[in-house]
Amino acid sequence: MIAHQGSAIYLVPYPHSFIARFYDSIGLRTPKLSYQKWSGEQPEMTIGRTPYDSAGLSHGQYAFWFGAKFGQKPGMWVVDPVGKKLQGAPISESARKELLHWFSGRASEESTFEPPMYEGDGISRQLDSITLEQHIMQRSGLRQETIRTFLSPVEGGGSGLGPDALSAYCVYAADLLHPLDDGAGEAVQMFPGGNTTIARLMAKALIPSCIDGPAMVEAVSRNAVRLAALDTPGAAVRIRLSATVLSVHHDGDPAKADSLTVAYAKDGKVFRVKARSAVVAGGS
Repeated sequence: MIAHQGSAIYLVPYPHSFIARFYDSIGLRTPKLSYQKWSGEQPEMTIGRTPYDSAGLSHGQYAFWFGAKFGQKPGMWVVDPVGKKLQGAPISESARKELLHWFSGRASEESTFEPPMYEGDGISRQLDSITLEQHIMQRSGLRQETIRTFLSPVEGGGSGLGPDALSAYCVYAADLLHPLDDGAGEAVQMFPGGNTTIARLMAKALIPSCIDGPAMVEAVSRNAVRLAALDTPGAAVRIRLSATVLSVHHDGDPAKADSLTVAYAKDGKVFRVKARSAVVAGGS
C-alpha cells in the first residue's frame, strides 16, 4: 500500500520557471499528473485529487461518525449527511442548520467577502489581524460552538492548530504563492506517495542505480530503493542514511576559507568530514 505522508501537495509550476526547470532535471517532465480511470463494475465514484477536498460529498459518498461525545455508544454513522439533511444525527437543530449551510457551499456563495489578491495587500493584513475562527464566524455566520465542536480538526488542521489559534490569512496564503491554475482546480495534485516522490526522483537523478526503471514518477513510486547503492565508496554522489548533522562551519574566516567541516552522528558515534562546499537545507 502506498500512501502520502508529511509534505503532500504538488502544484503545477509556471512553465520555464526555476522550479519547472528543476522538476524537468529530475525527470518530472509532465507537470499535470495522469490519474487512473474508473474501471470497476459498480457505478463510478467521484474521487478527489487530494484527501483535503470533499469530492463526492454531494453525491452521498460521505458519512459522518458520532461517538461517545454525542451520547452514542459504541457510535453511529450518518451516511449521505448532506443529501439526507443530517436526519437522525444526534445534534441540536441549530447545529444541524448551520452545518448544512456550511457543507452545502452556500456559506461561501452567499458571502460578499473578497479574498486577498496578493500577500501584503489590505485584505491580507486585515485577515492576519484576526483568527481563522473569527473569520469563519463573520463570513459564514457559524457560531463559535459549532466551529469548535465540528470544524476544528478540519479548518486549519494542515497547520497543526485549530482555527481559534491560527491567523485567518493562513487559509489564503497558499493560493497566493502563484501556482498555475487552469480554473478547474487541477493545479493542486498529489503523488501516490506524497512528495517523497520528488525526493525519490532526486535520488534517482543523483544515483541512477538506486531505483530500478526509468527516471519517471511511475517507476520511482512503485520500485524499492536500493539502500546499499546510496552510499558506495568512490561514487560521485553518496547519500548517508541515519546520519544527523550536528554542525557545519567554515575552516577559518568564512570569507577566505577554502574548506568547511561537517560533523554528524551515526550509530552512536560522531564523525567529521571536510568539504569544499555545502548546501544546507533545514527548518527555517
